[in-house]
Amino acid sequence: MQNLLGIINLKDTQNNFQGLTTHRPIASLAYGSRYRVIDFTLSAFIGNGIKTVGMFSQKPYRSLIEHIDNGRYWGLDRKIGGLNCFYQTDDEQGIIGSEISNFYANLDYITSTKTDDVLITTGDLVWNPDFSAAYEKWQESGADMLVMYKTMENNDANYSKGNIISIDADQNVTSFGINGGLQEEINYSLSTFFMKKSLFEQLVREAVESTRCRTFQQMLELKLETLTVKAYEYTENVYQIRTLEGYYKANMALLEPTIWGDVFSANKTAITTKSKDEVPTYYGKESVTDNVLVGTGSIIEGTVKNSILSRRVIIEEGAVVENSIILKGCTIRKGVRLNNAIVDKNSDIGNEIQLHGSSNFPFVVPKRTIMR
Repeated sequence: MQNLLGIINLKDTQNNFQGLTTHRPIASLAYGSRYRVIDFTLSAFIGNGIKTVGMFSQKPYRSLIEHIDNGRYWGLDRKIGGLNCFYQTDDEQGIIGSEISNFYANLDYITSTKTDDVLITTGDLVWNPDFSAAYEKWQESGADMLVMYKTMENNDANYSKGNIISIDADQNVTSFGINGGLQEEINYSLSTFFMKKSLFEQLVREAVESTRCRTFQQMLELKLETLTVKAYEYTENVYQIRTLEGYYKANMALLEPTIWGDVFSANKTAITTKSKDEVPTYYGKESVTDNVLVGTGSIIEGTVKNSILSRRVIIEEGAVVENSIILKGCTIRKGVRLNNAIVDKNSDIGNEIQLHGSSNFPFVVPKRTIMR
């Protein structure tokens, strides 16, 4: 696996998640009580022995830069290989700005790495994969490329308009498409591909010369007739966060012991994140907690049920939080009731306010909101 160059292709979202992604990408959204979404891809790379990683982003998001730093939390601060990040300039984000143009502008880095193969994936997946099985399958097949996919029922709005594939009886990909909701069951593409580095370079150059595509997916659609692409089914739990509903449900799924155990299994790669030195959470004498994940440095004196709290969250006595996600540094004051809500970081909710959403449409409180 050290022969692989890991590429993280951060896709620019067209949905601002009701303000959650106005100034941050999906990759740097908080997940669980202490993680960011990008942690899972970075941990999967280093856990599978991939020590040369390039991250390509459409914009230089401050939250992403601060969280990743130089990659030292994942063991990617290395003299040979390690983590390199590539952000497009303001000019490049205009008409010519695209996934393909970002790859092309940094082909020198890709060609200079001491690797022969490429694993390209996204930064919006929550999973804990063993890439070695798929890598071996691709090498044995002799195919030009291998794509990982998940078979799922087509009943989740989070995957509407997502990438899907059609495959034949021999696991050959016959088409790439967009989920239009017509099929009861879909082969959902996890946007994770294995290929030779030389082929990746060739495809990027051809895409730039033809000017017919802007994304990696479009490039593959154009070249499928001339390539042999195998499909590899991923059978374990995975969430691709594409919508607000998907973000909410992916977080709340961690409250199910089986899901938690699958993602954070001791037999799998350890999920690593940026370390924070915090004091333990304090639980008051009158506090009530039931099925919650709580980050360090918090103070809980009220009632919290079926919820996820990040670090340094204060729940005052008399406050009730249910089925909600409270991000870092928030204060929920006495008399407040929250249900199916997402409160972004450093917000202060008081004055006995009641905020109620639904599992399909959670109520979002923007960052640094003060309600008193």
